[in-house]
Amino acid sequence: MSKSGKMLASDFDRTFYVNCEITEANTRAVENWRQQGNLFVIATGREESILREKLEEWEAEADYLICNNGARIVSWDGRLLYEKIMDTVEVLQITDYLLEQYGMPVDVTCKSFRKQVITGTDPEEDLIMYNGIHETITQEDFRKACREVLQVHVRFSNNEETCKAAEAINARYPGAEAFVNENNADIVSRGLGKAEGIAILAKAISFQGQIAAIGDAHNDLGMLRRYQGCTLQAANPAIRQEIPISRTFADVAACLTYLSIN
Repeated sequence: MSKSGKMLASDFDRTFYVNCEITEANTRAVENWRQQGNLFVIATGREESILREKLEEWEAEADYLICNNGARIVSWDGRLLYEKIMDTVEVLQITDYLLEQYGMPVDVTCKSFRKQVITGTDPEEDLIMYNGIHETITQEDFRKACREVLQVHVRFSNNEETCKAAEAINARYPGAEAFVNENNADIVSRGLGKAEGIAILAKAISFQGQIAAIGDAHNDLGMLRRYQGCTLQAANPAIRQEIPISRTFADVAACLTYLSIN
């Protein structure tokens, strides 16, 4: 595979994976793109195993996966290229703050497990809120088990509350950074993000070609601004305003067709 070809880094949810499916048009376009010697990369806040499940379900492949907003980067065959662990003390402070300030169960992805952290005082908290999680852990037990955390994630009922929580996290914790995606806040080590994940990947594989990125939400803005940014016609209006109409597409397949000749 050429190190001087082209690379497209695509957001996953609502960009490549839309309405709970990956279309045949998208999978065919990716196959053609890769056969031309180009790279297709998924850049997402999702955890690796859940992302792979969805890709395999729809028989879609990628060359590299940038997971957890850049905290973990792997090749399609599972080779680890990069991993950034959050500060354990700060993780505990953040989870305590979210639980006590907002009363929301918190989704924590560690290297060895992914669980929903709860206060342990409300029986209804045992209800799993996050896809891919099968177990809860109390706040007290998590304090003992917390180690090698890649990402903290919390879901709110609306975007306004999500943005306020992310702003508070970014102001309170100097070693962490929160990214907003609709009603979800993903928290990783400060300095990471999809844009930085792409840069880390490009350096790791000595990629010297043209890099484009496509996404639909606020947590994609970094990579859309840093690289050749593309978006979807159905994207958040604030995102569409940032991208020229010539790089606004119906789907990823249309984007790949454009990039193949431009």
